[in-house]
Amino acid sequence: MHGDRPAELSLALRAYRQALEVIEPRQIKEERVVFPASNWLEASQTPVKSGFGSLDAQFSDLPTEHDVVGELFKEMRVLTDGYAAPTDSCNSYRAMLRALKEMELAERIHKENYILLPQVFELEQRLAGR
Repeated sequence: MHGDRPAELSLALRAYRQALEVIEPRQIKEERVVFPASNWLEASQTPVKSGFGSLDAQFSDLPTEHDVVGELFKEMRVLTDGYAAPTDSCNSYRAMLRALKEMELAERIHKENYILLPQVFELEQRLAGR
């Protein structure tokens, strides 16, 4: 519908698609393994038994993935002038920009990288006697 918009919109779409390629598998990994394992560690105070090694080893790439997604959203923010809708844009265009702004995961990524994951990995190591 907005094909006549400047190239910035198509560049923002490219960045969005790249972010989804990183976000979707990461979320599955977190929801199926990291979060249940962290709940187990806290509740049982016993190490997680896994044939795949420590959680730290399995998920050491999460902060890097978070950084990639953060950079892609930063690019989208710059391309859309802070998710600002042009004055002549329709409601769907405005809604799309609001949704992108809400999706920007900076706070969640910070909490996961610097609070949750280090706490989970430290608890795992302490319980394993390392």
